[in-house]
Amino acid sequence: MSLRILISTGETSGDLAAAEVISALRRLRPGIEVSGTGGPASLAAGLKTLGGSPPGVMGFVEVFRGAGSVGRNFSALLRDVLPHPPSAALLVDFTEFNMALAHLLHRMRIPLYWFVAPQAWAWREGRVKDLARLLRRLFVVLPFEQEWFRARGVNASYHGHPAVDRVEAARARLPARDAPREPMLAILPGSREAEIRRVGPVMRRAWEGLRAIRPGVRACLPVAPGMEEPINRCFGGAGGVEFVSTGAMPVLLRARAGWITSGTASLEAGLACLPHVCAYAAHPLTIAIARRAVRVPHISLVNLCMERLVIPELVQESLAPGALIDLSLPWLDGGGEELRGELSGLAARFGPPGVGGRIAGELLSDLSRLENGG
Repeated sequence: MSLRILISTGETSGDLAAAEVISALRRLRPGIEVSGTGGPASLAAGLKTLGGSPPGVMGFVEVFRGAGSVGRNFSALLRDVLPHPPSAALLVDFTEFNMALAHLLHRMRIPLYWFVAPQAWAWREGRVKDLARLLRRLFVVLPFEQEWFRARGVNASYHGHPAVDRVEAARARLPARDAPREPMLAILPGSREAEIRRVGPVMRRAWEGLRAIRPGVRACLPVAPGMEEPINRCFGGAGGVEFVSTGAMPVLLRARAGWITSGTASLEAGLACLPHVCAYAAHPLTIAIARRAVRVPHISLVNLCMERLVIPELVQESLAPGALIDLSLPWLDGGGEELRGELSGLAARFGPPGVGGRIAGELLSDLSRLENGG
């Protein structure tokens, strides 16, 4: 019987992570059918789409506002899955959508795997009980997560972070690996519409102020798939900003400084040794709840993994145009060597490239054991 794997992911970082595993599954098991929801990277890797790709939403209020669209995509996915249950399902990131899907698939007795763990170590630790009950394996991506989840009964394993693969692949394509960085600012206001709506206007005002005092600096803004309209609403007509649709990595490796919304992009910038400001803003109610519920000292994955404040963070009230300019000017003027030196040690915490292949191999081995009564 042919092996059929369901993939479910719903935003840019999850799409990129899923694509690495999809490619490896098809390489390791020729003839395997991989179908589900995903974005451009997953499609290019060989995903057969079912239903639609759910929109990325994050935050308490933002998730509530996006519930209707997420629910429609959930229903469309189930209409495709229910008549022909897959051999197994790999749920990638996108916690709220995938937690609901996991409960349903578990009732159908479909073996469940999860890649990119919910950040239960930061908030809503109660989700761990469900993860322990529902999943055969949780593939975590941060070095400290394996021990944390295992201590709470989850069968977790760590194989590295897919961002390491993306950074190394982009670095290998550079004309000269040690070429000096350009007087360029990387602007990454987010891969979700709500992020762009909150953070983008501050970054635009900061860019206009920076350009007035450093007219020789240019900016590059990588546009996440599907975010063209909100980016144009926020940054359309901004002088000196180049929109890039071919991915963020070349920009992160060439720029001298960055303004980057908290998330995977900040970690990628850290792995690329780019001095940057990690920014975050959300609905005031979301922030108020988070300040009571979140239990970690930093918002940046770089700082969390380095276990200290390495890159500056600007959150909500502190996120202001003047602060962005003041923090980044020294880097744009040619400084930042000390910070780049600190960031150069980040990759060693994650291990070598090849995480997608290692996860695909473990998933297939576990399914083989399951078939044999293991």
